[in-house]
This record gives sequence, structure tokens and C-alpha cells, in this order.
Amino acid sequence: DIVIIDWIELIVVVIVAVVGVIAIVVIIVAVVIITAAVIIIVIVAIITSVVTGTIPTVVVTAIIVVD
Repeated sequence: DIVIIDWIELIVVVIVAVVGVIAIVVIIVAVVIITAAVIIIVIVAIITSVVTGTIPTVVVTAIIVVD
């Protein structure tokens, strides 16, 4: 009985650890994607501003959001 209980505890610990790792990975991926999106938006905004000769509000908004 003791062995069975230990196995159950071990399985629970492993599951919790795996879920924790997955959660961390998901968060990291989400942050990377968001960062990439912001960078892309800023680059597009800069290109747009260079082409049009004006600074679009997107750049200002993006900078505010980042800060």
C-alpha cells in the first residue's frame, strides 16, 4: 500500500512539474510573439512614416504600450 501511495504522489509531482514547465514555455512563447508583433508594428510604422514623411500615431502608441 505504501508503495502504491508513493507512486501516486510521484505521478502527481511529475504531472504538476510537466504542467508547470508547459505553462512557462507557453508564457515565454506568448511574450516572444507579442514582442515580435510590437517590433513588426514599429518597423511598419517607421517605414510608413518614412514613405509618407509623417510620424503615424501607431509609433507613439506602440512606444507608450512598451513603456
